[in-house]
Formats: sequence, C-alpha cells, structure tokens
Amino acid sequence: MLEKRKTLNGSQISEWLSANLEPDDFYKSYIFPSEKINSKALIRYGKRNGAKSLYWRKPSENFAFFSIGNIKEFTSSESEKIINEINSVRVNFKSNIKDFSENNFPYIVGGVKFNGKLYSEIWGDFNFNNWFIPRISFILINGFHFIEINALPGESFSDIKDEVNELIGIAFLLPDEESGEEGIKPKIKKNGNHDKIIWDKKITEALRLIINNELDKIVVSRFVNHTLSASPDYHNILSELSAAFPFCIIFGFNSGNSFFFGATPETLFSVNNSELETDALAGSISRGKNIYEDDTLANELLASDKNLREHKKVVDFLISRLEKHTSSIMYKDTPKIRKLRNIQHLWTPIRAKLKNNVNLLSILYDIHPTPAVCGSPQNIAYEHIPLIENFERGLFTGVIGWFNFSDVGDFSVAIRSGLIKGNELNAYAGCGIVNGSDADEEFGETKLKLQPVLSLFEEDEY
Repeated sequence: MLEKRKTLNGSQISEWLSANLEPDDFYKSYIFPSEKINSKALIRYGKRNGAKSLYWRKPSENFAFFSIGNIKEFTSSESEKIINEINSVRVNFKSNIKDFSENNFPYIVGGVKFNGKLYSEIWGDFNFNNWFIPRISFILINGFHFIEINALPGESFSDIKDEVNELIGIAFLLPDEESGEEGIKPKIKKNGNHDKIIWDKKITEALRLIINNELDKIVVSRFVNHTLSASPDYHNILSELSAAFPFCIIFGFNSGNSFFFGATPETLFSVNNSELETDALAGSISRGKNIYEDDTLANELLASDKNLREHKKVVDFLISRLEKHTSSIMYKDTPKIRKLRNIQHLWTPIRAKLKNNVNLLSILYDIHPTPAVCGSPQNIAYEHIPLIENFERGLFTGVIGWFNFSDVGDFSVAIRSGLIKGNELNAYAGCGIVNGSDADEEFGETKLKLQPVLSLFEEDEY
C-alpha cells in the first residue's frame, strides 16, 4: 500500500507500477502523492501533440487538474447508452482512492454539447457527448499534488510505460528545462460587421414567439469570429482567466485541432457525500464605476420585474427537475446578487440531499439545458433556438465537468467561453429574452459577456 503523504518522483511511480500493474479484467485507477507538477509544460505539451485533454480549475478552492491522453471514450448521442456504458465500467473497476481522505479525484472527464442535432465544421473535433477516461490526471488539492494513472482491462505496465513515462517526465520538468517559446499574445481581427443588424432580426423573431404565447422565454446567442495573428499559448490563456475570475470555474478542453476554453460563473451542479449543490444564475446588469453606482445598479436589478421573472423560471425549472432525484431541497425565495469583474447577476443557491443510488449523469441529462441557457417551456425553446440563431452552439452553453465512482462530480455550464480552431477564434454570448426585452439593451449585455474571452487578445487595427 502507498503511504498517503509520502510524495513520489517519476522513477518511484514507474517502479511501483512495474511491480503492481498486471493485466486482469478490471479498469484500474492508481493515485500517487507526487512532487510539484509543472502544469505549464504539460499544457504546452498537450497543445503541441494534439492530445485530448481537459484542464479544470477552481482558483477560490485551490483545486485544479489536467487530464491528458484518451484510453476510452463515451461518445454516443443517446444519453441512456452513455449511462449504460459507464455503468459497465463501474462494475469492473478498482482503485486505491480509499487510501486517501480526499475523494474528489476525477476519473471520467469531458462534456456535452448544447444540441446534438446540428453539425458544423467549426465544432467537428467534438461529439455531442465527449466523456473520456484519460491516461493520466495531474491533480492539485489544497496545496497537495497527485498523479492518477488509469489502465484498461488487460493492460500491463509494459503496455503503457512509454506513454506514462513521457507524460510524467514532462510534469516534473524544471522551468529552465522547458522547451518551446514563451507564448505570444496574438492580435485579433474581426471578420464581418453586420452583428447588430442580424441581432435585431433574431430578437424580433424571439419576441414574436413570446407575444404569440408560444414561449415564455428564449435564450438567444451570437458569436463573433476573429482571425488570430499567431498561435496563442493555452497556458497563458488559462492563467489570465484564473487571475481575472477567481470565483469562476476555468476550463480548457483540447480535442484535435480545437481548444474550447472559458471562465464560467455558472455551476450546473456538484455532488459530494450525497449532497448536491446548484444555483440559478439569470438576470444581469453591468458593474458600476464606483461603489455607489455599483450598489445602485444591483438594487435596480433586484427590483427589475423582467429580470426577476427570467430568474424565477430558472429556479422553478431546477426545483421541478431535481425533485425525483432528491429527498430534500433548500433555497431562499429571494435572489442574491453575484458580482463578477464586469457584470452582476441575480443568484439563488440551491442545496439538496440525494436519494440512494442516484446516477449523476441521469441528473445531468434531466436538468440540462436549463432555462438560463435555453428558455421555457424548455422543449419548445430548444427546438426554436437553432432556427433563430442559425449556427451551431457546440459546447457553448453545453456542459463541462468530471465525476468518479465515489459519486463525486462537478459540472458547469460552459458560458463566457470561446473556441480556437486553427487561426480562428469564435467567442460566444447570449441573453434571456422575455416579454419586455429590448434588442439594444440585450446587445449591450452580450458585449459585456464577450469581454472575458476577447480581453485575452489584442485588437488589431483594420
């Protein structure tokens, strides 16, 4: 048995695996306390090699991981099939996770697109479901570093030795041993200039549906497309987002030639010890230039009938969908204000106790997409969104997250996000449209929501 807090270097981890990893009928996950990990070198290595990887960080909780290598994927477009495939792994799984007091080690990572019926080349590197078991996860929990190595049934250490040793070698590089250039901050040049005209037409159609009582609310989004002057440094992008948005979840999902990234304030839900936490985040206003103006705007948001109605639809939806999975639900009727760097939202935290033997992905597929990113009634809004927007959202407003077989998981709604593919950057933002929405005001709100992504780059003159 491994000593819980005795950190191991790369050679010691390889020696342990060589002596203990033998082929059998089980999926295996071995966790090792490790020396400090060089995340910068790992992220840059993943980009250079086009490896499937997921970076996830909660700066405020001192929790982060970088999962890389793809030993098994779960990509069916049918949610029930995904659940069954993952359950078949669960019944043939062994791990040393019980050797540790922590239980929040990611095992299956990835995400889900907003809509599985659309396809565009820009999102071609991602499926509708994008769950995968990585070869290795490098993990930071409360200042302690861990390496988690996963193996398939039938694999011995000799089968995975080269891949594992290469990745561990990268993880333990000293800063002056790193190869490659420091990342350049690219310039961006916007393609097209008809955003507002197109937006007005979208909002007119959305309001028509609402006035005709076909919908109560629909979320309409847009994207801006830019050409990058150089290939960006993914580590620098994630570091800047972490520094600017310490109370958001920072993510970077690399697949093929595509990198989807963002700083989302919106948790879909998290689960630990059968306790579920989620929140309703809908209704927005800008930040003020000083404390007085900021509080005035917050009070205006708290008194806004339009925003309160939009917010309540999200709360009611979450409660109704969670009831069958939970034995108790706790929340307050009056929303709070959640302040981010450039925007503030109406916010209602929700806590619930799960019933026994609840599948985490069953909850996910039941509550996503919420009215915060879709609308209500959900099914009708979901059908109208691609007709109004006329583009594939892909993972924007989809789900990014992770879970393990100790029934611990964390899933976020992928907003305040962008996609880099080749030399193109798409940044996405949307707004909830209800009766009384104004196209000009909502367009201004999308500008605020685009800033977390666009501020990472310098605007080229044109």
